[in-house]
Amino acid sequence: MFGHSTPDEFRFFFPKGFLDESVKAKFKDYARAVELPYSDMIDYINASVIDFTLSGLKDTTDSRQSYDHGREKIFKGSKPVEEGISKDLEITCKLGEACMNWFMMREQLAAYLDWNRPTEKNFLPPVYLQMFDEEDRIILEVVMSYVRFVYITDIKLSVQDNGIVSKDFTIGLTYNKIEYKYYLDKIA
Repeated sequence: MFGHSTPDEFRFFFPKGFLDESVKAKFKDYARAVELPYSDMIDYINASVIDFTLSGLKDTTDSRQSYDHGREKIFKGSKPVEEGISKDLEITCKLGEACMNWFMMREQLAAYLDWNRPTEKNFLPPVYLQMFDEEDRIILEVVMSYVRFVYITDIKLSVQDNGIVSKDFTIGLTYNKIEYKYYLDKIA
């Protein structure tokens, strides 16, 4: 089918259209010069994803009832389930040649945060997580919508750093809506 970012049977990816046109234009000559084997620059970014953190669920709104002698009974919370989910995403990418994937995403963040640019976009396109079974069939797709680009971590470059084979960086996003699409009936 296609190569996963890790052998853990998942694929996180940014969709076509995620990168701003100004970012694509800025790196177009680089992509052509090094002959990137991807149909779109975002595929280059997607191929570098090595780790993804999806938040779990926690009951943060429990109710407590106190009794004599210090005893306490704890009840489940009363807020909607969605309010107990952290909407933060962390995507770790392996640095590419000349750190170009880091620079592309840095420029993407700068373009997204620039309020002087004429744009109607408060949010970026949805991002996706797909889970596969052992035969590369999609069994779950998670769609995170109304995405905000929050941060990109620093990279440290050093002449004396020749003992490290690979380096990485992390992209921080938040989302406002999450949808789980199960395809369990398709694998039977």
